[in-house]
Amino acid sequence: MEPLGIMLYGYDQEHALMIKASLESVLEQDIVLLSASKREDVEVRDILESEEHDFEDNDPKILMFLGFNEDQIESAMNMFPKIEDMKRPIFCGLTEHNIQWKIDMLLEHLLEEEKYWKKRASE
Repeated sequence: MEPLGIMLYGYDQEHALMIKASLESVLEQDIVLLSASKREDVEVRDILESEEHDFEDNDPKILMFLGFNEDQIESAMNMFPKIEDMKRPIFCGLTEHNIQWKIDMLLEHLLEEEKYWKKRASE
Protein backbone atom coordinates (compact mmCIF):
# COMPACT_ATOMS: atom_id res chain seq x y z
CA MET A 1 0.00 0.00 0.00
CA GLU A 2 1.31 3.45 -1.01
CA PRO A 3 1.79 5.83 1.90
CA LEU A 4 -0.67 8.70 2.14
CA GLY A 5 0.62 12.23 2.27
CA ILE A 6 -0.44 15.83 2.40
CA MET A 7 1.34 18.87 1.06
CA LEU A 8 0.40 22.03 2.92
CA TYR A 9 0.92 25.67 2.07
CA GLY A 10 0.26 28.58 4.40
CA TYR A 11 0.25 26.77 7.75
CA ASP A 12 2.70 27.23 10.58
CA GLN A 13 4.30 24.09 11.95
CA GLU A 14 1.98 23.83 14.96
CA HIS A 15 -1.17 23.84 12.83
CA ALA A 16 0.42 21.56 10.22
CA LEU A 17 1.14 18.96 12.91
CA MET A 18 -2.43 19.28 14.24
CA ILE A 19 -3.82 18.66 10.75
CA LYS A 20 -1.54 15.65 10.27
CA ALA A 21 -2.52 14.15 13.65
CA SER A 22 -6.21 14.73 13.00
CA LEU A 23 -6.11 13.07 9.58
CA GLU A 24 -4.07 10.15 10.91
CA SER A 25 -6.70 9.65 13.62
CA VAL A 26 -9.61 9.80 11.15
CA LEU A 27 -7.98 7.52 8.58
CA GLU A 28 -6.18 5.30 11.11
CA GLN A 29 -3.03 5.48 8.99
CA ASP A 30 0.30 7.32 9.06
CA ILE A 31 0.46 10.34 6.79
CA VAL A 32 3.57 11.97 5.33
CA LEU A 33 3.61 15.74 5.87
CA LEU A 34 5.21 18.05 3.31
CA SER A 35 5.22 21.84 3.20
CA ALA A 36 5.34 24.08 0.15
CA SER A 37 5.52 27.28 2.21
CA LYS A 38 8.33 29.64 1.20
CA ARG A 39 8.79 27.64 -2.03
CA GLU A 40 6.56 29.52 -4.48
CA ASP A 41 9.15 29.28 -7.26
CA VAL A 42 9.59 25.49 -6.92
CA GLU A 43 7.70 22.85 -8.92
CA VAL A 44 5.36 20.53 -7.04
CA ARG A 45 7.36 17.49 -8.20
CA ASP A 46 10.52 18.90 -6.63
CA ILE A 47 8.77 19.53 -3.32
CA LEU A 48 7.54 15.92 -3.32
CA GLU A 49 11.14 14.74 -3.61
CA SER A 50 12.63 17.28 -1.20
CA GLU A 51 13.46 16.82 2.43
CA GLU A 52 13.43 20.59 3.01
CA HIS A 53 10.13 21.71 4.50
CA ASP A 54 9.64 25.14 6.04
CA PHE A 55 6.34 26.16 7.57
CA GLU A 56 4.86 29.64 7.53
CA ASP A 57 1.48 31.11 8.38
CA ASN A 58 0.34 32.66 5.12
CA ASP A 59 -2.68 33.03 2.84
CA PRO A 60 -4.01 31.35 0.88
CA LYS A 61 -3.93 28.02 2.65
CA ILE A 62 -3.94 24.83 0.62
CA LEU A 63 -3.93 21.13 1.33
CA MET A 64 -2.99 18.78 -1.50
CA PHE A 65 -3.92 15.14 -1.08
CA LEU A 66 -1.20 12.67 -2.10
CA GLY A 67 -2.21 9.06 -2.73
CA PHE A 68 -5.69 9.38 -1.19
CA ASN A 69 -8.67 7.59 -2.72
CA GLU A 70 -12.08 9.30 -3.03
CA ASP A 71 -13.41 7.92 0.27
CA GLN A 72 -10.29 9.02 2.14
CA ILE A 73 -10.51 12.50 0.62
CA GLU A 74 -14.16 12.80 1.61
CA SER A 75 -13.42 11.66 5.16
CA ALA A 76 -10.46 14.02 5.45
CA MET A 77 -12.46 16.99 4.21
CA ASN A 78 -15.43 16.23 6.44
CA MET A 79 -13.30 15.69 9.53
CA PHE A 80 -10.85 18.54 8.95
CA PRO A 81 -10.04 19.93 12.40
CA LYS A 82 -12.23 22.80 13.54
CA ILE A 83 -9.86 24.93 15.57
CA GLU A 84 -10.84 28.52 16.27
CA ASP A 85 -7.73 30.23 14.89
CA MET A 86 -7.09 27.78 12.04
CA LYS A 87 -8.48 28.62 8.62
CA ARG A 88 -9.83 25.84 6.39
CA PRO A 89 -7.68 25.33 3.26
CA ILE A 90 -8.48 25.09 -0.39
CA PHE A 91 -8.34 21.34 -1.00
CA CYS A 92 -6.83 19.83 -4.14
CA GLY A 93 -5.33 16.62 -5.40
CA LEU A 94 -2.10 15.87 -7.21
CA THR A 95 -2.59 15.53 -10.97
CA GLU A 96 -0.39 14.75 -13.94
CA HIS A 97 -0.65 18.45 -14.85
CA ASN A 98 -0.17 20.25 -11.54
CA ILE A 99 2.84 18.13 -10.57
CA GLN A 100 4.73 20.21 -13.16
CA TRP A 101 3.54 23.59 -11.88
CA LYS A 102 5.44 25.91 -9.63
CA ILE A 103 3.65 26.59 -6.35
CA ASP A 104 2.79 30.16 -7.35
CA MET A 105 1.02 28.84 -10.47
CA LEU A 106 -0.84 26.24 -8.38
CA LEU A 107 -1.94 28.96 -5.94
CA GLU A 108 -3.12 31.19 -8.79
CA HIS A 109 -5.08 28.33 -10.38
CA LEU A 110 -6.71 27.29 -7.08
CA LEU A 111 -7.71 30.88 -6.26
CA GLU A 112 -9.28 31.30 -9.72
CA GLU A 113 -11.13 28.02 -9.28
CA GLU A 114 -12.35 29.02 -5.82
CA LYS A 115 -13.57 32.39 -7.16
CA TYR A 116 -15.43 30.62 -10.00
CA TRP A 117 -17.19 28.17 -7.66
CA LYS A 118 -18.14 30.91 -5.18
CA LYS A 119 -19.64 32.92 -8.04
CA ARG A 120 -21.58 29.88 -9.30
CA ALA A 121 -22.86 29.14 -5.78
CA SER A 122 -24.19 32.69 -5.41
CA GLU A 123 -26.13 32.61 -8.72
